[in-house]
Amino acid sequence: MRGIETKDLSGYDLFYYEFTLLANKSKVFIDFTNSNRISMADAEILFSKVADQPLKQVRITNDGTSDFIRIGVNSGSAGMPYVKIKSGETLTIPFVDTDEVTNDMTLQAITSNATVRIIGLA
Repeated sequence: MRGIETKDLSGYDLFYYEFTLLANKSKVFIDFTNSNRISMADAEILFSKVADQPLKQVRITNDGTSDFIRIGVNSGSAGMPYVKIKSGETLTIPFVDTDEVTNDMTLQAITSNATVRIIGLA
């Protein structure tokens, strides 16, 4: 995987997605609970390593041309994204030291060709 520095990850399963959103008003839904509800119709997957279990930590990077992407966590496929990540910025959602987990994620961008990277630990 490109440019990922890992420390000791024993006991964790690494999740990695890199994709490009293809259409205006793209919406992507990723389910980490192995329910086959993943919806990537608006995206081209560049790299992936999937963990079929809830993630204990998630890091999302907006690497593309979109001014921002919106993201919702644990909101279901019909949920509205609610956190903005500006172009070139990264958001880390740390659940490692708590009992919380990320079961699903909804991403949305209003500009095509937005590149998004997601790194997670399960």
